[in-house]
Amino acid sequence: MHYPIKLAWAITVHKSQGLTFDKAALDVSQVFLPGQAYVALSRLRSLNGLILLSPLRMNGISSDQDVMDYSLNKASEETLKTSLQQDTKNFIHNYLKNSFDWNELAQEWRNFQFSFNQNSEQSEKSKQAVWAEHQAKVIWQLLEPASKFMLQLDKLFHSPDFDFQHISDRVNAAFNYFLAPMDKLVDEVLWKIQEVQRQKKAKLLYDELVILEDLQTKAVLRLMKTKILVEAVLAEKEIGKATLYSEDIKFYKARKLAIIEKEFKAMNITLIEDEADINRYEKSSKEKKPAKKSTILETFELWQQKNSIKEIATIRTLTVGTIYGHFIKLIEDKSVDIADILPSEKIQELAKAFEGYQEESLNALKEQVGEKFSWDELKMFKASIGK
Repeated sequence: MHYPIKLAWAITVHKSQGLTFDKAALDVSQVFLPGQAYVALSRLRSLNGLILLSPLRMNGISSDQDVMDYSLNKASEETLKTSLQQDTKNFIHNYLKNSFDWNELAQEWRNFQFSFNQNSEQSEKSKQAVWAEHQAKVIWQLLEPASKFMLQLDKLFHSPDFDFQHISDRVNAAFNYFLAPMDKLVDEVLWKIQEVQRQKKAKLLYDELVILEDLQTKAVLRLMKTKILVEAVLAEKEIGKATLYSEDIKFYKARKLAIIEKEFKAMNITLIEDEADINRYEKSSKEKKPAKKSTILETFELWQQKNSIKEIATIRTLTVGTIYGHFIKLIEDKSVDIADILPSEKIQELAKAFEGYQEESLNALKEQVGEKFSWDELKMFKASIGK
């Protein structure tokens, strides 16, 4: 004779936390703390698998007073909407204001300027004293107008006649006023790094310049983002990390460094020997591979020169599929617009094909559309909508 036996296990409520069951026979008659009965009951996927071995008692089922208080006093939808608008306004105000606050940056330049007092006149660093004084003077002269602009922002954001269009106009005017001198400081420090990295006994100076360059570049990028932010607000776009992004910001330092390196070598061609044309203070090639231009950036630069995808593949001696892979990344990073690659009719058809499609993989969608769209077209469109 055979008996239908199925294994089962007993487990305490405490030990069941985090587990999930299809079926369970529960005895919650002896619960003694709020939440115990909830933990036991919520282990089941559905009520169909629930068997109660004893009647429920209210001794272990109660409502948290804080939850009850919140439920009774929670803000209305209108209040929440007003609060969100005010918090958004405060975020924009603070972001813009902090983007023009260069006091700490100026202090770093000032510290660098006065660090020359402790160095011998014969040191490599002492030769840069005049240059350092001039750059520190430039940034310090910007502090007063920047401070006045920050006060103006305070007044505009707290004005009863709040007008963001006017704020946008003032931010753009400030951007145009400050960008040139701030950008020039980046040029200056990058150029100086080119000089110093080829000099002997200048490791300390090199390290100080690298720190200054990083701070100065970040200040310029933050300044560039203010222009994008006000444009996004006026266009009523959602504000997020992706909002404060542009091709100019992404490639700002790389492009500037490439130009400066080229110009420096051209101006010092008779002074630079091959073996000396290196950075003495970066890690050796055994410790660190030499910097190499990104393959995606190379493709992007050829695209900017009005080359087609097939032409880029020919120039780079790569397959068209590889180049399409680069463009998927460029579209994902918002460096390239899919509308510059595919015709509008194709994009509209792709949009219809993607309606309601939630799968991470494109395999099922490819099966549906067949040869109507290529894999590259599907991947590029997916990248364009951020899926």
